[in-house]
Amino acid sequence: MTRYVCWRAGEQADDALAAFRQLAAENFGESLEDTAVNASSTGNTTGNAFSYTPMPLPVRHASDRSPGEEQMRLRNALDLTLLDLMTLITRVEENWPGDLTAIFSGHHMLLDDPELFDTACGLLRSEHCTAEYAWQQVLSRLSMQYRQLDDAYLQARYIDIDDLLHRTLRHLLHSPQVLPEVTAPAILVADNLFPSVVPELDPRMVKGICLREGSPLSHGALIAREMGIAWVCQQGDALNEVKMGERLSLDVVHNRVIRDRKPL
Repeated sequence: MTRYVCWRAGEQADDALAAFRQLAAENFGESLEDTAVNASSTGNTTGNAFSYTPMPLPVRHASDRSPGEEQMRLRNALDLTLLDLMTLITRVEENWPGDLTAIFSGHHMLLDDPELFDTACGLLRSEHCTAEYAWQQVLSRLSMQYRQLDDAYLQARYIDIDDLLHRTLRHLLHSPQVLPEVTAPAILVADNLFPSVVPELDPRMVKGICLREGSPLSHGALIAREMGIAWVCQQGDALNEVKMGERLSLDVVHNRVIRDRKPL
């Protein structure tokens, strides 16, 4: 069973990272051998390119509310995000029973950590900023800590932090989630993909995922494999040449995308 530790900001960050490294040494209960088997068994997947480019959420710094009001806004947004995660955990458990639910249970643990909320409240008082700005500062710093780690497995966890930030910002800014509307079998082309977006995809329509960034060790990759969706990442600017509707083949074994029989 996959196991998770609560990730913290501030003074306890180093201890949390050390504990997280220990869990990573055990691969969080995930078998790297099984991962390799799953990836190689996927083989090549072919489909038409479908571009997914969600717009970034605008975050304003200065607030015209009191710090107390901003604190209440943040608390409400966090509570709504926790409810989102409980709904997601239930849906994942119903469709893909097993370790996948532990991924979003880990998200729930992190988001429910009072250390993160207290750190954001400190920024609200000292900078008189908006709740979305304070929360962005706290989680972006935590995300950056993971990006700077040498361990590739741990480094890939930054996208989980970014996922939670985006979910909470959507509630703060009253912005609905925008999912790819794929109506025919396709290869989803994007910069990166939050882990929580992957279970929302229909594997009958989304046959593969091709990313400019991302990691084969990310939770999004793990979920995609369990769903039978091919995953190719780290393709960089070469994907800028791909046109909507263009025929693509994903070579999962060699982590490459092929256009007109020519690898990018």
